[in-house]
Amino acid sequence: MKKLTDLTIRALQPRDADYFLRDPSAPGFGVRVRLSGRKSFEFVYDFHGRRRRLVYGEYDPKAGLDLTGARKLHAAAAKLLAEGDDPAATKQRKRETAIRAHSESVRHPTVRDLAALYMEHHARAKKRSWREDQRILDADVLPAWGSRKARDITRAEVNRLLDGIKSRGAGVMANRTLALVRKLFNFAIARDLMNNQANPAALVERRAVEAPRERVLSDEEIREAWCGLDTAPMARHTALALKLILVTGQRPGEVAGLEWPEIEGQWWTIPAAKSKNKLAHRVYLPALAQGVLAELKTLALSERWVFPGARDAAKSLTVVALSHAVRDWLNQRGVEDRWTPHDLRRSCATNMGRLGVTRFVQDKVLNHKDRSIGATYDLHEYDREKRQALERWGAALSELLTGKQQGKVVAFPHKPAH
Repeated sequence: MKKLTDLTIRALQPRDADYFLRDPSAPGFGVRVRLSGRKSFEFVYDFHGRRRRLVYGEYDPKAGLDLTGARKLHAAAAKLLAEGDDPAATKQRKRETAIRAHSESVRHPTVRDLAALYMEHHARAKKRSWREDQRILDADVLPAWGSRKARDITRAEVNRLLDGIKSRGAGVMANRTLALVRKLFNFAIARDLMNNQANPAALVERRAVEAPRERVLSDEEIREAWCGLDTAPMARHTALALKLILVTGQRPGEVAGLEWPEIEGQWWTIPAAKSKNKLAHRVYLPALAQGVLAELKTLALSERWVFPGARDAAKSLTVVALSHAVRDWLNQRGVEDRWTPHDLRRSCATNMGRLGVTRFVQDKVLNHKDRSIGATYDLHEYDREKRQALERWGAALSELLTGKQQGKVVAFPHKPAH
Protein backbone atom coordinates (compact mmCIF):
# COMPACT_ATOMS: atom_id res chain seq x y z
CA MET A 1 0.00 0.00 0.00
CA LYS A 2 1.30 3.40 -0.95
CA LYS A 3 1.38 6.55 1.15
CA LEU A 4 -1.94 8.37 1.21
CA THR A 5 -2.35 11.35 -1.09
CA ASP A 6 -5.24 13.70 -1.79
CA LEU A 7 -5.69 12.00 -5.16
CA THR A 8 -5.92 8.60 -3.47
CA ILE A 9 -8.45 9.81 -0.89
CA ARG A 10 -10.66 11.50 -3.47
CA ALA A 11 -10.73 8.25 -5.50
CA LEU A 12 -11.93 6.11 -2.58
CA GLN A 13 -15.48 4.82 -3.09
CA PRO A 14 -17.97 3.43 -0.52
CA ARG A 15 -18.42 -0.32 -0.24
CA ASP A 16 -21.00 -2.61 1.34
CA ALA A 17 -19.63 -1.74 4.79
CA ASP A 18 -17.39 0.88 6.39
CA TYR A 19 -13.71 0.25 5.80
CA PHE A 20 -10.41 1.71 7.03
CA LEU A 21 -7.48 2.39 4.70
CA ARG A 22 -4.19 2.65 6.58
CA ASP A 23 -1.25 4.88 5.65
CA PRO A 24 1.94 2.77 5.84
CA SER A 25 4.06 5.89 6.37
CA ALA A 26 2.35 6.71 9.69
CA PRO A 27 1.50 3.74 11.94
CA GLY A 28 -2.16 3.66 12.94
CA PHE A 29 -3.08 6.64 10.74
CA GLY A 30 -5.58 6.29 7.93
CA VAL A 31 -8.92 7.15 6.35
CA ARG A 32 -12.26 5.55 7.19
CA VAL A 33 -14.77 5.45 4.35
CA ARG A 34 -18.40 5.08 5.37
CA LEU A 35 -21.42 3.68 3.55
CA SER A 36 -22.59 7.25 2.98
CA GLY A 37 -19.35 8.06 1.16
CA ARG A 38 -18.09 10.33 3.94
CA LYS A 39 -14.38 10.06 4.74
CA SER A 40 -12.69 10.83 8.04
CA PHE A 41 -9.12 10.71 9.32
CA GLU A 42 -8.52 8.36 12.26
CA PHE A 43 -5.78 7.00 14.50
CA VAL A 44 -6.21 3.34 15.53
CA TYR A 45 -3.85 2.26 18.31
CA ASP A 46 -3.47 0.06 21.40
CA PHE A 47 -3.27 1.57 24.88
CA HIS A 48 -2.70 -0.69 27.93
CA GLY A 49 -3.87 -3.68 25.94
CA ARG A 50 -7.08 -2.06 24.69
CA ARG A 51 -7.85 -1.08 21.09
CA ARG A 52 -8.53 2.67 20.90
CA ARG A 53 -9.68 4.96 18.09
CA LEU A 54 -9.19 8.72 17.78
CA VAL A 55 -11.15 10.57 15.08
CA TYR A 56 -9.38 13.70 13.81
CA GLY A 57 -12.22 14.94 11.65
CA GLU A 58 -13.98 14.63 8.33
CA TYR A 59 -12.00 15.01 5.12
CA ASP A 60 -12.95 18.37 3.60
CA PRO A 61 -10.06 20.17 1.83
CA LYS A 62 -12.11 23.28 0.99
CA ALA A 63 -13.88 24.08 4.27
CA GLY A 64 -12.43 21.78 6.93
CA LEU A 65 -9.66 19.26 7.46
CA ASP A 66 -7.26 18.37 4.67
CA LEU A 67 -4.56 15.70 4.53
CA THR A 68 -1.78 18.06 5.64
CA GLY A 69 -3.78 19.21 8.66
CA ALA A 70 -4.64 15.62 9.58
CA ARG A 71 -0.97 14.62 9.49
CA LYS A 72 -0.13 17.45 11.90
CA LEU A 73 -2.83 16.29 14.30
CA HIS A 74 -1.57 12.73 14.02
CA ALA A 75 2.03 13.73 14.75
CA ALA A 76 0.87 15.42 17.99
CA ALA A 77 -1.28 12.40 18.98
CA ALA A 78 1.54 9.92 18.23
CA LYS A 79 3.86 12.00 20.42
CA LEU A 80 1.38 11.80 23.33
CA LEU A 81 1.15 8.03 22.90
CA ALA A 82 4.94 7.70 22.87
CA GLU A 83 5.04 9.67 26.14
CA GLY A 84 2.58 7.28 27.79
CA ASP A 85 -0.62 9.31 27.42
CA ASP A 86 -3.85 8.18 25.79
CA PRO A 87 -4.51 10.62 22.89
CA ALA A 88 -8.28 9.92 22.79
CA ALA A 89 -8.64 10.45 26.55
CA THR A 90 -6.57 13.64 26.31
CA LYS A 91 -8.85 14.97 23.55
CA GLN A 92 -11.92 14.15 25.65
CA ARG A 93 -10.48 15.96 28.68
CA LYS A 94 -9.75 19.03 26.56
CA ARG A 95 -13.28 18.96 25.13
CA GLU A 96 -14.81 18.74 28.60
CA THR A 97 -12.59 21.57 29.85
CA ALA A 98 -13.62 23.73 26.89
CA ILE A 99 -17.30 22.96 27.53
CA ARG A 100 -16.96 23.91 31.20
CA ALA A 101 -15.09 27.09 30.28
CA HIS A 102 -17.73 28.00 27.71
CA SER A 103 -20.52 27.32 30.20
CA GLU A 104 -18.75 29.49 32.77
CA SER A 105 -18.22 32.30 30.26
CA VAL A 106 -21.90 32.16 29.26
CA ARG A 107 -23.23 32.17 32.82
CA HIS A 108 -20.58 34.48 34.28
CA PRO A 109 -18.97 36.45 31.43
CA THR A 110 -15.92 38.63 31.68
CA VAL A 111 -16.41 42.32 30.99
CA ARG A 112 -14.85 41.73 27.56
CA ASP A 113 -17.37 38.96 26.79
CA LEU A 114 -20.21 41.10 28.12
CA ALA A 115 -19.10 44.06 26.00
CA ALA A 116 -19.09 41.85 22.89
CA LEU A 117 -22.64 40.66 23.67
CA TYR A 118 -23.79 44.23 24.31
CA MET A 119 -22.29 45.50 21.06
CA GLU A 120 -23.75 42.63 18.99
CA HIS A 121 -27.24 42.45 20.46
CA HIS A 122 -27.90 46.04 21.53
CA ALA A 123 -25.56 48.76 20.32
CA ARG A 124 -25.10 47.77 16.66
CA ALA A 125 -28.75 46.77 16.34
CA LYS A 126 -30.30 49.83 17.98
CA LYS A 127 -27.84 52.74 18.05
CA ARG A 128 -26.48 54.82 15.20
CA SER A 129 -23.73 55.92 17.61
CA TRP A 130 -22.54 52.36 18.31
CA ARG A 131 -19.05 53.20 17.09
CA GLU A 132 -18.71 55.72 19.93
CA ASP A 133 -19.72 52.99 22.42
CA GLN A 134 -17.01 50.74 20.99
CA ARG A 135 -14.46 53.54 21.16
CA ILE A 136 -15.22 54.23 24.84
CA LEU A 137 -15.03 50.52 25.66
CA ASP A 138 -11.69 50.14 23.87
CA ALA A 139 -10.22 53.35 25.33
CA ASP A 140 -10.95 52.91 29.04
CA VAL A 141 -13.33 50.14 30.09
CA LEU A 142 -11.74 47.04 28.55
CA PRO A 143 -8.11 47.96 29.38
CA ALA A 144 -9.15 48.27 33.03
CA TRP A 145 -11.64 45.41 33.41
CA GLY A 146 -11.58 43.30 30.25
CA SER A 147 -10.42 40.05 31.87
CA ARG A 148 -12.47 40.52 35.06
CA LYS A 149 -15.79 38.79 35.68
CA ALA A 150 -18.57 41.32 35.18
CA ARG A 151 -20.21 40.21 38.43
CA ASP A 152 -17.04 41.09 40.39
CA ILE A 153 -16.83 44.77 39.40
CA THR A 154 -17.59 47.00 42.39
CA ARG A 155 -18.92 50.52 42.75
CA ALA A 156 -15.55 51.59 44.14
CA GLU A 157 -13.87 50.40 40.94
CA VAL A 158 -16.36 52.32 38.82
CA ASN A 159 -15.54 55.47 40.77
CA ARG A 160 -11.79 54.89 40.37
CA LEU A 161 -12.20 54.44 36.62
CA LEU A 162 -14.16 57.68 36.29
CA ASP A 163 -11.75 59.59 38.53
CA GLY A 164 -8.90 58.50 36.31
CA ILE A 165 -10.67 59.76 33.20
CA LYS A 166 -11.54 63.06 34.88
CA SER A 167 -7.92 63.51 36.01
CA ARG A 168 -6.97 63.68 32.31
CA GLY A 169 -9.14 66.77 32.06
CA ALA A 170 -11.91 64.77 30.39
CA GLY A 171 -14.83 65.27 32.75
CA VAL A 172 -17.42 65.09 29.98
CA MET A 173 -15.90 61.85 28.72
CA ALA A 174 -16.12 60.49 32.26
CA ASN A 175 -19.85 61.22 32.11
CA ARG A 176 -20.17 59.40 28.79
CA THR A 177 -18.24 56.44 30.19
CA LEU A 178 -20.48 56.30 33.25
CA ALA A 179 -23.60 56.29 31.06
CA LEU A 180 -22.21 53.45 28.94
CA VAL A 181 -21.04 51.37 31.92
CA ARG A 182 -24.43 51.79 33.58
CA LYS A 183 -26.16 50.64 30.39
CA LEU A 184 -23.71 47.76 29.97
CA PHE A 185 -24.46 46.35 33.42
CA ASN A 186 -28.21 46.90 33.03
CA PHE A 187 -27.94 44.85 29.85
CA ALA A 188 -26.20 42.09 31.85
CA ILE A 189 -28.81 42.18 34.63
CA ALA A 190 -31.65 41.90 32.09
CA ARG A 191 -29.97 38.72 30.78
CA ASP A 192 -29.34 37.34 34.28
CA LEU A 193 -25.55 37.46 33.88
CA MET A 194 -24.69 39.22 37.14
CA ASN A 195 -25.42 36.45 39.64
CA ASN A 196 -28.07 38.70 41.25
CA GLN A 197 -25.50 41.45 41.83
CA ALA A 198 -26.71 45.06 41.66
CA ASN A 199 -25.53 47.42 38.96
CA PRO A 200 -22.17 48.74 40.27
CA ALA A 201 -22.66 51.98 38.32
CA ALA A 202 -25.94 52.75 40.08
CA LEU A 203 -25.82 55.79 42.40
CA VAL A 204 -22.41 56.80 40.99
CA GLU A 205 -22.30 60.56 40.40
CA ARG A 206 -21.39 62.24 37.14
CA ARG A 207 -17.95 63.84 37.10
CA ALA A 208 -18.81 67.05 35.26
CA VAL A 209 -21.73 69.46 35.13
CA GLU A 210 -22.95 69.74 31.56
CA ALA A 211 -25.17 72.62 30.59
CA PRO A 212 -27.33 72.02 27.52
CA ARG A 213 -25.62 73.43 24.45
CA GLU A 214 -27.19 76.62 23.18
CA ARG A 215 -24.56 77.45 20.58
CA VAL A 216 -26.05 79.14 17.53
CA LEU A 217 -23.80 80.57 14.84
CA SER A 218 -24.18 84.28 14.16
CA ASP A 219 -24.72 85.57 10.63
CA GLU A 220 -21.04 86.47 10.40
CA GLU A 221 -19.99 83.03 11.66
CA ILE A 222 -22.27 81.36 9.11
CA ARG A 223 -20.67 83.39 6.29
CA GLU A 224 -17.17 82.62 7.55
CA ALA A 225 -17.93 78.93 7.95
CA TRP A 226 -19.57 78.52 4.55
CA CYS A 227 -16.84 80.34 2.66
CA GLY A 228 -14.04 78.97 4.80
CA LEU A 229 -15.13 75.38 4.16
CA ASP A 230 -14.20 75.85 0.51
CA THR A 231 -10.50 76.00 1.45
CA ALA A 232 -10.57 74.14 4.77
CA PRO A 233 -7.88 71.44 5.23
CA MET A 234 -10.36 68.55 5.17
CA ALA A 235 -11.73 66.25 2.51
CA ARG A 236 -14.02 68.16 0.16
CA HIS A 237 -16.96 65.82 0.73
CA THR A 238 -16.58 66.30 4.50
CA ALA A 239 -16.86 70.08 4.04
CA LEU A 240 -19.92 69.57 1.84
CA ALA A 241 -21.53 67.35 4.48
CA LEU A 242 -21.26 70.21 6.97
CA LYS A 243 -22.88 72.57 4.47
CA LEU A 244 -25.76 70.15 3.91
CA ILE A 245 -26.39 69.96 7.67
CA LEU A 246 -26.70 73.74 7.80
CA VAL A 247 -29.01 73.92 4.77
CA THR A 248 -31.37 71.06 5.70
CA GLY A 249 -31.15 71.07 9.50
CA GLN A 250 -30.92 67.29 9.61
CA ARG A 251 -28.96 65.32 12.18
CA PRO A 252 -25.23 64.97 11.45
CA GLY A 253 -25.47 61.18 11.61
CA GLU A 254 -28.31 61.10 9.10
CA VAL A 255 -26.45 63.42 6.72
CA ALA A 256 -23.23 61.43 7.08
CA GLY A 257 -25.12 58.21 6.27
CA LEU A 258 -26.96 59.65 3.24
CA GLU A 259 -27.19 57.24 0.29
CA TRP A 260 -27.76 58.23 -3.34
CA PRO A 261 -30.85 55.99 -3.75
CA GLU A 262 -32.53 57.96 -0.94
CA ILE A 263 -32.63 61.08 -3.15
CA GLU A 264 -35.38 61.47 -5.71
CA GLY A 265 -35.71 64.83 -7.40
CA GLN A 266 -35.98 67.56 -4.78
CA TRP A 267 -36.68 65.17 -1.91
CA TRP A 268 -34.51 63.04 0.33
CA THR A 269 -36.29 60.21 2.16
CA ILE A 270 -34.61 59.00 5.35
CA PRO A 271 -35.71 55.37 5.86
CA ALA A 272 -37.38 54.43 9.14
CA ALA A 273 -34.44 52.14 9.99
CA LYS A 274 -32.04 55.11 9.88
CA SER A 275 -34.33 57.69 11.50
CA LYS A 276 -33.96 58.44 15.21
CA ASN A 277 -37.70 58.13 15.87
CA LYS A 278 -37.97 55.04 13.63
CA LEU A 279 -40.32 56.82 11.21
CA ALA A 280 -39.50 57.50 7.56
CA HIS A 281 -38.81 61.21 7.11
CA ARG A 282 -38.94 63.29 3.91
CA VAL A 283 -36.55 66.23 3.61
CA TYR A 284 -36.97 68.91 0.97
CA LEU A 285 -33.75 69.91 -0.79
CA PRO A 286 -33.73 73.64 -1.64
CA ALA A 287 -31.48 75.15 -4.30
CA LEU A 288 -28.42 75.40 -2.04
CA ALA A 289 -28.75 71.73 -1.09
CA GLN A 290 -29.17 70.78 -4.75
CA GLY A 291 -25.95 72.68 -5.49
CA VAL A 292 -24.08 70.77 -2.80
CA LEU A 293 -25.33 67.44 -4.17
CA ALA A 294 -24.47 68.44 -7.74
CA GLU A 295 -20.86 69.03 -6.73
CA LEU A 296 -20.79 65.70 -4.90
CA LYS A 297 -22.03 64.00 -8.07
CA THR A 298 -19.04 65.39 -9.97
CA LEU A 299 -16.69 64.00 -7.31
CA ALA A 300 -18.09 60.49 -8.01
CA LEU A 301 -16.71 59.09 -4.76
CA SER A 302 -19.13 56.20 -4.33
CA GLU A 303 -22.12 54.70 -6.13
CA ARG A 304 -23.86 54.13 -2.79
CA TRP A 305 -22.68 56.69 -0.24
CA VAL A 306 -23.01 60.41 -0.80
CA PHE A 307 -20.35 60.89 1.88
CA PRO A 308 -18.10 57.79 1.94
CA GLY A 309 -15.68 57.16 4.77
CA ALA A 310 -12.25 58.73 4.54
CA ARG A 311 -10.44 55.43 5.17
CA ASP A 312 -12.96 52.98 3.73
CA ALA A 313 -15.17 54.08 0.84
CA ALA A 314 -17.31 50.97 1.36
CA LYS A 315 -18.63 52.60 4.55
CA SER A 316 -20.20 55.98 5.21
CA LEU A 317 -18.64 59.01 6.83
CA THR A 318 -19.08 59.05 10.62
CA VAL A 319 -20.20 61.75 13.04
CA VAL A 320 -16.88 61.32 14.86
CA ALA A 321 -14.99 62.09 11.64
CA LEU A 322 -17.16 65.17 11.05
CA SER A 323 -16.59 66.41 14.60
CA HIS A 324 -12.85 65.87 14.42
CA ALA A 325 -12.62 67.68 11.09
CA VAL A 326 -14.42 70.73 12.50
CA ARG A 327 -12.42 70.70 15.73
CA ASP A 328 -9.06 70.48 13.96
CA TRP A 329 -10.03 73.20 11.48
CA LEU A 330 -11.24 75.61 14.16
CA ASN A 331 -8.16 74.91 16.29
CA GLN A 332 -5.95 75.69 13.33
CA ARG A 333 -7.74 79.00 12.83
CA GLY A 334 -7.49 79.82 16.54
CA VAL A 335 -11.28 80.04 17.01
CA GLU A 336 -12.01 80.10 20.75
CA ASP A 337 -15.82 79.88 20.68
CA ARG A 338 -15.90 76.63 18.76
CA TRP A 339 -18.96 75.04 17.22
CA THR A 340 -19.90 71.46 16.37
CA PRO A 341 -21.76 69.83 13.48
CA HIS A 342 -24.88 69.65 15.65
CA ASP A 343 -24.68 73.41 16.24
CA LEU A 344 -25.25 73.83 12.49
CA ARG A 345 -28.55 71.97 12.87
CA ARG A 346 -29.49 74.20 15.80
CA SER A 347 -28.55 77.29 13.77
CA CYS A 348 -30.83 76.17 10.94
CA ALA A 349 -33.76 75.69 13.35
CA THR A 350 -33.15 79.03 15.09
CA ASN A 351 -33.05 80.93 11.81
CA MET A 352 -36.25 79.27 10.60
CA GLY A 353 -37.86 80.54 13.80
CA ARG A 354 -36.57 84.06 13.08
CA LEU A 355 -38.13 83.81 9.62
CA GLY A 356 -41.54 83.12 11.10
CA VAL A 357 -41.64 79.33 10.83
CA THR A 358 -43.79 77.99 13.66
CA ARG A 359 -42.25 75.67 16.21
CA PHE A 360 -44.63 72.95 15.03
CA VAL A 361 -43.32 73.15 11.44
CA GLN A 362 -39.73 73.39 12.69
CA ASP A 363 -40.24 70.11 14.52
CA LYS A 364 -41.57 68.54 11.33
CA VAL A 365 -38.51 69.71 9.40
CA LEU A 366 -36.13 68.51 12.13
CA ASN A 367 -38.05 65.23 12.56
CA HIS A 368 -38.55 65.70 16.28
CA LYS A 369 -40.82 63.09 17.81
CA ASP A 370 -44.32 64.41 18.52
CA ARG A 371 -45.42 62.89 21.83
CA SER A 372 -48.86 64.51 21.87
CA ILE A 373 -52.07 62.50 21.74
CA GLY A 374 -52.98 64.17 18.47
CA ALA A 375 -49.87 62.78 16.79
CA THR A 376 -51.34 59.30 17.13
CA TYR A 377 -54.13 60.26 14.74
CA ASP A 378 -52.45 62.90 12.56
CA LEU A 379 -50.66 60.94 9.82
CA HIS A 380 -50.25 63.91 7.48
CA GLU A 381 -46.60 64.28 6.43
CA TYR A 382 -46.65 68.11 6.12
CA ASP A 383 -44.52 68.03 2.98
CA ARG A 384 -45.89 71.37 1.75
CA GLU A 385 -45.09 73.09 5.05
CA LYS A 386 -41.63 71.53 5.23
CA ARG A 387 -40.89 72.58 1.67
CA GLN A 388 -41.95 76.17 2.35
CA ALA A 389 -39.83 76.30 5.51
CA LEU A 390 -36.66 75.03 3.84
CA GLU A 391 -37.20 77.15 0.74
CA ARG A 392 -37.49 80.22 2.95
CA TRP A 393 -34.40 79.29 4.94
CA GLY A 394 -32.48 78.46 1.74
CA ALA A 395 -33.37 81.84 0.23
CA ALA A 396 -32.40 83.68 3.43
CA LEU A 397 -29.11 81.76 3.63
CA SER A 398 -28.31 82.54 -0.02
CA GLU A 399 -29.00 86.21 0.63
CA LEU A 400 -26.80 86.12 3.73
CA LEU A 401 -23.94 84.54 1.78
CA THR A 402 -24.14 86.71 -1.33
CA GLY A 403 -25.69 89.91 -0.02
CA LYS A 404 -28.19 89.72 -2.89
CA GLN A 405 -31.94 89.55 -2.34
CA GLN A 406 -33.34 86.31 -3.75
CA GLY A 407 -36.76 87.65 -4.63
CA LYS A 408 -40.10 87.30 -2.97
CA VAL A 409 -40.28 84.46 -0.47
CA VAL A 410 -43.55 82.64 0.13
CA ALA A 411 -45.04 83.76 3.41
CA PHE A 412 -45.88 81.20 6.03
CA PRO A 413 -49.44 80.55 7.10
CA HIS A 414 -49.41 80.63 10.90
CA LYS A 415 -51.48 77.58 11.67
CA PRO A 416 -52.07 76.32 15.19
CA ALA A 417 -50.01 73.28 16.15
CA HIS A 418 -52.96 70.89 16.30
